[in-house]
Amino acid sequence: MAPLARIRLQAGSLPGAIGALVRDTRLEIGWSQDELAVRTGTSQTKIWRIEHGDPSALDLAMVDGVLSALGLRTTLEVEGRHLADRADQRDPVHAALAGAVAGRLKRCGWDVASEVPTGRSSPTGWIDLVGYRSRDAALAIIELKADLPDIGGLQRQVTWYEREAPFAARRLGWLPATAAVIVVCLNTAAVTQQLREHRGLLAAAFPGDASAVSAWLRDPAAPPPPARTLVVTDLAPRRGLALAPAGLHGRAAAPTYRDYAEVAGVLAARRPAERQGRARGPGLAAPRRRVEQAP
Repeated sequence: MAPLARIRLQAGSLPGAIGALVRDTRLEIGWSQDELAVRTGTSQTKIWRIEHGDPSALDLAMVDGVLSALGLRTTLEVEGRHLADRADQRDPVHAALAGAVAGRLKRCGWDVASEVPTGRSSPTGWIDLVGYRSRDAALAIIELKADLPDIGGLQRQVTWYEREAPFAARRLGWLPATAAVIVVCLNTAAVTQQLREHRGLLAAAFPGDASAVSAWLRDPAAPPPPARTLVVTDLAPRRGLALAPAGLHGRAAAPTYRDYAEVAGVLAARRPAERQGRARGPGLAAPRRRVEQAP
């Protein structure tokens, strides 16, 4: 079986990467450009253009033929991890959580933008919510989680947003002097269990606590919280922020819901009533029963 050459590419680097692969493999075999051209059924000029990264020479059928002649297998893997952000934003539970948190921030005097793109030239991700308070030039970078399937992915995501959010804010006309990252999780028993299992790791990554970040969000005179805080909340109509401790630095708030599926089911049941104007009000009230936590 022919060897599989893996090339890690960045935007705009495909012509040069393929050209280098063709040139290096050809020289290792000991062929001239003329010999490779004969074996491929093309011209030496075409081979030269491919090896020198000429984008106009990247005819896929031709490149595949050249690589095959060199004994290389051709596969194409496209990784779009940032597109997961868009899938989350279309999720009804995630959307309800975003609406609840954004509304509470606005009532506290914040300007709020949703689905804010990151990346200098093209989007490489979308921040769920970015809040700006002009009085003290404060920036709140908010990531929303209805579930926590990938703790490592969350940390990488937050690190990226932490770096990119100030640039995104400036594109919105905001000039932040201070910034804090706040991860707001839906307060379910399933999330509580995930947080408990990774408490040591998350406590180090998110040193802030719910009371400090809530005070800062409410009052410009309050001291800024640590750079990162992880809290939980529900979807019930609230006048205040309703950000509760996640249990990383003490006792966790009692879960409001059992899991994502329960919240999704309640939201789905509400939609027909909302379309007919029978909804009693915005938000998703907490169930009256208490959710039992796993020991």
